[in-house]
Amino acid sequence: MPTSVGGIPAGTTVSDLYGNSFVKIFDDLLFPTDYPTLIAPSQLLAYNVAYLQEVSTNLPINFTSTFNRGSITPQYSASSPYRSGLYKSYYWTGPGFSLPYHIGANVESRTPSITFGVQTWGCNVLYYEGVQPYDNKGNLYNVPLPEGSVGYTYLSIEGVYPYFATTINLINLTKQPLVVMSVNPAPSILGMTLVTENGIDKQKFEIPVARLGIHTLTGIKFYNTNNGQWEYELGTAVLSLTRWTQTSVTENIQGKLINYTRYTYNGPDRGEMKIRLEF
Repeated sequence: MPTSVGGIPAGTTVSDLYGNSFVKIFDDLLFPTDYPTLIAPSQLLAYNVAYLQEVSTNLPINFTSTFNRGSITPQYSASSPYRSGLYKSYYWTGPGFSLPYHIGANVESRTPSITFGVQTWGCNVLYYEGVQPYDNKGNLYNVPLPEGSVGYTYLSIEGVYPYFATTINLINLTKQPLVVMSVNPAPSILGMTLVTENGIDKQKFEIPVARLGIHTLTGIKFYNTNNGQWEYELGTAVLSLTRWTQTSVTENIQGKLINYTRYTYNGPDRGEMKIRLEF
């Protein structure tokens, strides 16, 4: 066979076909052997809360593991279209679950107290052995998937402290939307618009000391409305920090007093100002 014809591959010799009936040869020519596609089992792990949460929150979390048994496609003569057998058990790990793991159902609920930093939960699904796959001619193909597991899938929540700033009035600092603290976000995420000074009270913002323990504040930029550029006051990142007087304060976060560093603007009175923090 100089080239493949139907299901007989190129390079097949007469001796390779010796002993085959005409029915077998024509069957191979006209009806090539096809094999099923085997997809391994997997799981989709989900929860009902946002990634960012305020520290010390008692957070009700519902975890749901959706087990996918994989597939044998086409099924042909296999006794099941699934690659694996039914689930055997669900193993859970993380805050609120017994260590080293907790055996439970595919839906679990916990109410942990959120701590500062990233907390992680995981689930692993164990399953029974799958069925034997076959090709389109009824021959064995591959082997049944042995009893096993899909491996752990993980979800995380990051506990953070909020920033505070004079974004509504100069007397009371307003809690700002939560932002990531485990990594250094883009300065645009750490932007805020401070209200106009009144000749007595100054613009302020507060950063949790725990945040400063991870990354140092290196500079503060303001938005120059004259040229549409973000710039350092006094020209450099280091000098921009000298425009802000630092003091130690505390804020009540979920009933606990948390240490903060307050930055109070010490330059000439100014109007509404957009600033960005750089770490």
